[in-house]
Amino acid sequence: MSNDLNASKGFRTIDFRYDLLRNGIKRGEAQVLSGQIDFDSTSTIMRTASLNLLPNGIDWIRDTVRPVMIINGEDFPLGVFVFSTPTKEESTGITVSVECYDKTVILSEDCLTERLFIAKGTKYLKAVTDMLLSAGDTEYILPHNDYELPQDREFEVGTSKLEVINTLLDECNCTPLYANASGQYVSRLKLSATAGAVTKTYRSDAVSVLLPSVSSETDFYSVPNVFVATVSNPELEADLHSVYINDNPASPLSVQARGRKIVSANIAPDYITNQEALDEYVKAYALEASQVPEQVMFSTALMPNHEYREKIYLETENISGIYDEVSWSMELSVGGTMQHTVRREISV
Repeated sequence: MSNDLNASKGFRTIDFRYDLLRNGIKRGEAQVLSGQIDFDSTSTIMRTASLNLLPNGIDWIRDTVRPVMIINGEDFPLGVFVFSTPTKEESTGITVSVECYDKTVILSEDCLTERLFIAKGTKYLKAVTDMLLSAGDTEYILPHNDYELPQDREFEVGTSKLEVINTLLDECNCTPLYANASGQYVSRLKLSATAGAVTKTYRSDAVSVLLPSVSSETDFYSVPNVFVATVSNPELEADLHSVYINDNPASPLSVQARGRKIVSANIAPDYITNQEALDEYVKAYALEASQVPEQVMFSTALMPNHEYREKIYLETENISGIYDEVSWSMELSVGGTMQHTVRREISV
């Protein structure tokens, strides 16, 4: 994190600019009075903005808007957004409020007009690139990946191009498509929250941008401590049945710790052929199911350069670890704050 961003010099000067673009070229600036940008990695269209502005000179159909955060004189774009229908503010009669969406909204609204056929052996990312080009955009960043379709694929008329793209990306171990701060379409190889993948660090120290409010929650409630599996297969002489009980005294979810049993829904794998294999399967299933999400919410000063699922190392007096950033929200105002929601899986 640069010195200008973490205020190691003891100060940061902040300002905002809102570029109006047409065909990707700046043609002017919008007069924005207030706004907010939200990024939710669980949404199909991840980056959105809510703006209150003066409508002077804006072509709502052809223009896009690019908010830019200026820190100590350096520009940090915050996204390129497509306008939706503006709503006049009744209290003033002059300003309008408008919801804006990143460029993936273009792909979500552009649907197949004829059945799409993709032949077996086609490289997944070649098919993704073809789909992006068919929507008229060459601004994309995709990872290197040699995966090929194992069989012919077809997509029905009316399927959005974004759905086609995200289906293909998921099958070749890539993240869903998102639009970055510069307005480019981006996908990456999927990564786990490991130390080697850390992209942002927030810790309570002399140059910290962390604000005091940090809260965490862990969802233990819904995790079973008894796991039951059965296999019913005509090829077997008799049905197989297996039960795994979490009786680990060190686990807060165990039968002893809770003082009661919480039994899983019946697990029914269809490819198990003997009792030993089923016992191992249920044990592995139980250990994986006992990874519960810990979610942390914290606030910072305004920080640009946050994208899809940043890997956050967070260190406070009571919390320390590597987290996956699920969402963030940024006030577009001098002195505004940024809210982060991060998550990790912990073994219990």
